[in-house]
Amino acid sequence: MGLQRIVGPASSALDLDDLKRRLKVEHTDDDVVLDAFLQGAIAHAEGPEGFTGRALIDQTWDLYLDRFPGAGRWHGFKPWHVQVAHPDNVIEIPLPPLIAVEAFKYLDEAGNELDVDAATYVVDTASQPGRIVLLADSQW
Repeated sequence: MGLQRIVGPASSALDLDDLKRRLKVEHTDDDVVLDAFLQGAIAHAEGPEGFTGRALIDQTWDLYLDRFPGAGRWHGFKPWHVQVAHPDNVIEIPLPPLIAVEAFKYLDEAGNELDVDAATYVVDTASQPGRIVLLADSQW
């Protein structure tokens, strides 16, 4: 599995001015140092290597998998209520919360990039982490 950030957050989870207000710092003498500490703390907390394992602000990532999950099938998924899907039919998306899946593609044996038929899966943004779930009577 590989993750690559495509679009970073539009803003910081906490900005320097807010940090300074919380610390009751009114001068600008240490702004460079405080900002470096702030960015280091955010980097330590978020992302695939961060201790939260989450994205703190909206961002866009590409997820690369070596293969589809197992070839098993699971029957009965209804996206309007909670059920537990068979693990072979689920792709968990890291870095919750999942907002949306913009594209779901795969490479065929010839190396051509193809779209996965959207009629065969549902995107579950309610679960943590979010997931792509294969629908009943479908296969990867």
